[in-house]
Amino acid sequence: MKHLAFVHDGQRVRVPLILVAALLLLMASCDWPMFRYGPDHTGSSPDTSISKAAVASLVPDWTATTGSVVRSSPAVANGVVYVGSGDGKLYAFDAAGSTNCTVTPTSCNPLWTGTAGNAVFSSPAVANGRVYVGSDDSKLYAFGLEKIPPETSVVQPANAATLAGTTALDATASDDVSVSKVEFDLTRGTDTTLIGFGSPNGSGHWAYTWDTTTTPNGTYPLNSVAYDRAGNVGRSANVTITIQN
Repeated sequence: MKHLAFVHDGQRVRVPLILVAALLLLMASCDWPMFRYGPDHTGSSPDTSISKAAVASLVPDWTATTGSVVRSSPAVANGVVYVGSGDGKLYAFDAAGSTNCTVTPTSCNPLWTGTAGNAVFSSPAVANGRVYVGSDDSKLYAFGLEKIPPETSVVQPANAATLAGTTALDATASDDVSVSKVEFDLTRGTDTTLIGFGSPNGSGHWAYTWDTTTTPNGTYPLNSVAYDRAGNVGRSANVTITIQN
Protein backbone atom coordinates (compact mmCIF):
# COMPACT_ATOMS: atom_id res chain seq x y z
CA MET A 1 0.00 0.00 0.00
CA LYS A 2 1.27 3.46 -0.89
CA HIS A 3 1.69 5.95 1.94
CA LEU A 4 1.99 9.68 2.43
CA ALA A 5 4.61 10.98 4.86
CA PHE A 6 3.82 13.76 7.33
CA VAL A 7 5.95 15.46 9.97
CA HIS A 8 4.45 15.72 13.45
CA ASP A 9 6.41 17.04 16.46
CA GLY A 10 9.63 16.48 14.57
CA GLN A 11 8.80 12.86 13.72
CA ARG A 12 8.03 11.53 10.24
CA VAL A 13 4.72 9.69 10.24
CA ARG A 14 3.66 7.50 7.31
CA VAL A 15 -0.09 7.45 6.67
CA PRO A 16 -1.86 5.19 4.15
CA LEU A 17 -2.97 7.11 1.06
CA ILE A 18 -6.44 5.59 1.42
CA LEU A 19 -6.86 7.30 4.82
CA VAL A 20 -5.54 10.60 3.53
CA ALA A 21 -8.09 10.52 0.71
CA ALA A 22 -10.88 10.09 3.24
CA LEU A 23 -9.64 13.03 5.28
CA LEU A 24 -9.27 15.21 2.20
CA LEU A 25 -12.85 14.63 1.15
CA LEU A 26 -14.08 15.93 4.48
CA MET A 27 -11.62 18.83 4.27
CA ALA A 28 -12.66 19.78 0.73
CA SER A 29 -14.31 22.99 1.96
CA CYS A 30 -11.04 24.21 3.48
CA ASP A 31 -7.90 24.62 1.38
CA TRP A 32 -4.50 23.35 2.55
CA PRO A 33 -2.33 24.92 -0.17
CA MET A 34 1.15 23.95 1.04
CA PHE A 35 3.25 22.01 3.57
CA ARG A 36 2.01 22.67 7.13
CA TYR A 37 -0.99 24.63 5.83
CA GLY A 38 0.24 28.19 5.06
CA PRO A 39 3.29 30.48 4.74
CA ASP A 40 3.64 30.55 8.54
CA HIS A 41 3.70 26.69 8.60
CA THR A 42 1.51 26.36 11.67
CA GLY A 43 0.30 22.91 10.65
CA SER A 44 -3.21 23.92 11.70
CA SER A 45 -6.20 25.05 9.66
CA PRO A 46 -9.54 26.62 10.63
CA ASP A 47 -11.38 23.55 9.34
CA THR A 48 -13.65 22.08 12.03
CA SER A 49 -15.61 19.56 9.93
CA ILE A 50 -14.01 16.58 11.74
CA SER A 51 -14.50 16.77 15.49
CA LYS A 52 -12.53 14.76 18.02
CA ALA A 53 -15.63 12.71 18.73
CA ALA A 54 -16.08 11.92 15.01
CA VAL A 55 -12.53 10.68 14.36
CA ALA A 56 -13.41 7.11 15.34
CA SER A 57 -16.08 7.10 12.61
CA LEU A 58 -13.73 7.89 9.70
CA VAL A 59 -14.00 5.48 6.76
CA PRO A 60 -12.28 5.48 3.35
CA ASP A 61 -14.14 7.64 0.83
CA TRP A 62 -11.88 7.19 -2.20
CA THR A 63 -8.45 6.01 -3.22
CA ALA A 64 -6.03 7.05 -5.95
CA THR A 65 -3.03 5.19 -7.33
CA THR A 66 0.19 6.80 -8.58
CA GLY A 67 3.05 5.16 -10.45
CA SER A 68 5.32 4.76 -7.43
CA VAL A 69 5.72 5.40 -3.70
CA VAL A 70 4.11 8.58 -2.33
CA ARG A 71 6.17 10.43 0.28
CA SER A 72 4.89 13.91 -0.52
CA SER A 73 2.17 15.33 1.70
CA PRO A 74 -0.71 16.70 -0.39
CA ALA A 75 -1.78 20.27 -1.03
CA VAL A 76 -5.48 21.10 -1.41
CA ALA A 77 -6.66 24.18 -3.30
CA ASN A 78 -9.93 25.04 -5.05
CA GLY A 79 -11.26 21.49 -4.86
CA VAL A 80 -8.10 19.87 -6.26
CA VAL A 81 -5.60 17.67 -4.38
CA TYR A 82 -1.97 17.84 -5.58
CA VAL A 83 0.55 15.19 -4.57
CA GLY A 84 3.98 14.13 -5.82
CA SER A 85 5.16 10.58 -6.52
CA GLY A 86 8.40 8.64 -6.85
CA ASP A 87 7.60 8.13 -10.55
CA GLY A 88 8.66 11.72 -11.23
CA LYS A 89 5.16 13.11 -11.62
CA LEU A 90 2.94 15.61 -9.86
CA TYR A 91 -0.67 14.39 -9.72
CA ALA A 92 -3.91 16.36 -9.42
CA PHE A 93 -7.10 14.66 -8.20
CA ASP A 94 -10.64 15.87 -7.56
CA ALA A 95 -10.79 16.45 -3.80
CA ALA A 96 -14.47 15.50 -3.72
CA GLY A 97 -13.80 12.09 -5.26
CA SER A 98 -16.21 12.79 -8.11
CA THR A 99 -14.63 13.78 -11.44
CA ASN A 100 -12.64 10.95 -13.10
CA CYS A 101 -13.69 8.60 -10.29
CA THR A 102 -15.49 5.27 -10.30
CA VAL A 103 -18.07 4.30 -7.69
CA THR A 104 -18.40 1.57 -5.06
CA PRO A 105 -15.60 1.41 -4.13
CA THR A 106 -14.52 4.85 -5.33
CA SER A 107 -11.18 4.95 -7.11
CA CYS A 108 -9.97 8.13 -8.78
CA ASN A 109 -7.83 8.75 -11.85
CA PRO A 110 -5.88 12.00 -12.07
CA LEU A 111 -7.39 15.17 -13.50
CA TRP A 112 -3.89 16.03 -14.71
CA THR A 113 -0.25 15.02 -14.30
CA GLY A 114 2.91 17.07 -14.64
CA THR A 115 6.28 15.47 -15.33
CA ALA A 116 9.53 16.34 -13.55
CA GLY A 117 12.99 14.97 -14.24
CA ASN A 118 13.10 12.66 -11.20
CA ALA A 119 11.14 11.63 -8.10
CA VAL A 120 8.84 14.24 -6.56
CA PHE A 121 8.98 13.76 -2.80
CA SER A 122 8.58 17.41 -1.77
CA SER A 123 5.17 18.79 -0.86
CA PRO A 124 3.50 20.96 -3.52
CA ALA A 125 2.68 24.60 -2.81
CA VAL A 126 -0.18 26.39 -4.59
CA ALA A 127 0.08 30.18 -4.94
CA ASN A 128 -0.39 32.92 -7.52
CA GLY A 129 -2.08 30.62 -10.03
CA ARG A 130 0.78 28.10 -10.07
CA VAL A 131 1.70 24.81 -8.41
CA TYR A 132 5.33 24.69 -7.21
CA VAL A 133 7.18 21.47 -6.44
CA GLY A 134 10.77 20.32 -6.05
CA SER A 135 12.27 17.21 -7.64
CA ASP A 136 15.25 14.94 -7.03
CA ASP A 137 16.71 16.18 -10.33
CA SER A 138 17.78 19.33 -8.38
CA LYS A 139 15.14 21.47 -10.04
CA LEU A 140 12.14 23.47 -8.84
CA TYR A 141 9.13 23.22 -11.15
CA ALA A 142 6.33 25.77 -11.48
CA PHE A 143 3.25 24.48 -13.29
CA GLY A 144 0.87 27.18 -14.54
CA LEU A 145 -2.17 27.36 -16.76
CA GLU A 146 -1.44 27.14 -20.47
CA LYS A 147 -1.88 30.40 -22.36
CA ILE A 148 -2.73 29.34 -25.92
CA PRO A 149 -6.23 30.56 -26.90
CA PRO A 150 -8.64 28.36 -28.85
CA GLU A 151 -9.20 28.88 -32.57
CA THR A 152 -12.73 29.26 -33.91
CA SER A 153 -14.46 30.10 -37.18
CA VAL A 154 -18.08 30.66 -38.24
CA VAL A 155 -19.12 28.01 -40.78
CA GLN A 156 -22.79 28.87 -41.10
CA PRO A 157 -24.21 31.30 -42.12
CA ALA A 158 -21.98 32.32 -44.99
CA ASN A 159 -20.66 35.85 -45.27
CA ALA A 160 -23.22 38.31 -46.71
CA ALA A 161 -26.11 35.90 -46.01
CA THR A 162 -29.65 37.18 -45.49
CA LEU A 163 -31.45 35.50 -42.59
CA ALA A 164 -35.10 35.26 -41.57
CA GLY A 165 -37.08 33.28 -39.02
CA THR A 166 -35.25 30.43 -37.29
CA THR A 167 -31.78 29.71 -38.63
CA ALA A 168 -28.94 27.34 -37.74
CA LEU A 169 -25.59 28.72 -36.61
CA ASP A 170 -22.48 26.55 -36.83
CA ALA A 171 -18.87 27.18 -35.83
CA THR A 172 -15.71 25.12 -35.56
CA ALA A 173 -13.53 25.38 -32.46
CA SER A 174 -10.26 23.70 -31.44
CA ASP A 175 -7.71 24.04 -28.66
CA ASP A 176 -4.37 22.49 -27.68
CA VAL A 177 -6.08 21.04 -24.57
CA SER A 178 -9.87 21.30 -24.83
CA VAL A 179 -12.63 23.77 -25.67
CA SER A 180 -15.00 24.40 -22.76
CA LYS A 181 -17.67 26.48 -24.50
CA VAL A 182 -18.48 28.41 -27.68
CA GLU A 183 -20.80 31.38 -27.93
CA PHE A 184 -22.20 33.36 -30.87
CA ASP A 185 -22.07 37.15 -30.64
CA LEU A 186 -23.74 39.87 -32.65
CA THR A 187 -22.36 43.41 -32.82
CA ARG A 188 -24.79 46.31 -32.70
CA GLY A 189 -22.94 49.58 -33.08
CA THR A 190 -20.50 49.65 -30.17
CA ASP A 191 -22.36 46.94 -28.24
CA THR A 192 -21.84 43.18 -28.42
CA THR A 193 -24.89 41.00 -27.78
CA LEU A 194 -24.76 37.33 -26.85
CA ILE A 195 -27.00 35.32 -29.18
CA GLY A 196 -26.50 31.99 -27.42
CA PHE A 197 -24.13 29.15 -26.52
CA GLY A 198 -23.39 26.42 -29.04
CA SER A 199 -23.78 22.72 -28.35
CA PRO A 200 -20.90 20.41 -29.38
CA ASN A 201 -21.66 17.66 -31.88
CA GLY A 202 -18.49 15.65 -31.31
CA SER A 203 -16.66 16.61 -34.51
CA GLY A 204 -15.29 19.98 -33.49
CA HIS A 205 -18.45 21.83 -34.51
CA TRP A 206 -20.71 23.80 -32.19
CA ALA A 207 -24.29 24.48 -33.24
CA TYR A 208 -27.04 26.84 -32.11
CA THR A 209 -30.57 27.43 -33.37
CA TRP A 210 -31.29 31.17 -33.51
CA ASP A 211 -34.70 32.84 -33.68
CA THR A 212 -33.78 35.96 -35.67
CA THR A 213 -37.21 37.54 -35.04
CA THR A 214 -35.91 38.63 -31.63
CA THR A 215 -33.38 40.92 -33.34
CA PRO A 216 -34.32 44.08 -35.28
CA ASN A 217 -33.87 43.97 -39.03
CA GLY A 218 -30.51 45.26 -40.22
CA THR A 219 -26.97 44.31 -41.15
CA TYR A 220 -24.65 43.07 -38.41
CA PRO A 221 -21.22 41.48 -37.85
CA LEU A 222 -21.56 37.96 -36.38
CA ASN A 223 -18.74 35.97 -34.82
CA SER A 224 -18.03 32.95 -32.65
CA VAL A 225 -16.07 33.07 -29.39
CA ALA A 226 -14.35 29.97 -27.98
CA TYR A 227 -13.14 29.44 -24.41
CA ASP A 228 -10.84 26.84 -22.87
CA ARG A 229 -10.67 25.62 -19.27
CA ALA A 230 -7.63 27.79 -18.55
CA GLY A 231 -9.66 30.93 -19.28
CA ASN A 232 -8.11 31.67 -22.68
CA VAL A 233 -10.45 33.19 -25.26
CA GLY A 234 -10.34 32.99 -29.07
CA ARG A 235 -12.57 35.04 -31.36
CA SER A 236 -13.39 34.34 -35.01
CA ALA A 237 -13.30 36.76 -37.88
CA ASN A 238 -16.57 38.63 -38.43
CA VAL A 239 -19.21 37.32 -40.81
CA THR A 240 -21.56 40.01 -42.09
CA ILE A 241 -25.23 39.03 -42.05
CA THR A 242 -28.49 40.80 -42.85
CA ILE A 243 -31.65 40.06 -40.86
CA GLN A 244 -34.82 40.57 -42.87
CA ASN A 245 -38.06 39.41 -41.24
